[in-house]
Amino acid sequence: KTMAYSGARGAIRGTVYDFSGAVIPNATVTATNENDLTKSFSATTNEEGAFLLENIPSGTYTVKAEAAAFQTAIYQNIQVRSQNLVEVKFELSVGAVTETVTVTAEGSV
Repeated sequence: KTMAYSGARGAIRGTVYDFSGAVIPNATVTATNENDLTKSFSATTNEEGAFLLENIPSGTYTVKAEAAAFQTAIYQNIQVRSQNLVEVKFELSVGAVTETVTVTAEGSV
C-alpha cells in the first residue's frame, strides 16, 4: 500500500507480537501527543498483528499497545514528522493488563 501525506501530518505503523514472536490480533494501539493530551489516535491490530495510525499531526507521541492477558507496552518520545511514516514494533509479555513496560525512544525505533 502506497501512503502519501500532505501538510504537517504523518503516520505510525507497526506490528504487535508476543514474547515468542507470534502476532497478537485485536490489540489496541494508541498514540497520544505528549504536549497536548487531547490529541489521541487509536487503532486495532488486524489478524496479522499489524496496525496503522494515519493522518497524525506532527509532534512527539507516547504510543501504547494493550491486549487481554498481556502487559501493556509503551514507547515514549516517538517523533512524528510531516509526511513521514514511523515504524514501531511491540513485544508484549504475558501478564496482567495493569502491568506496564515503558521504553523511551532516543532516535529511530
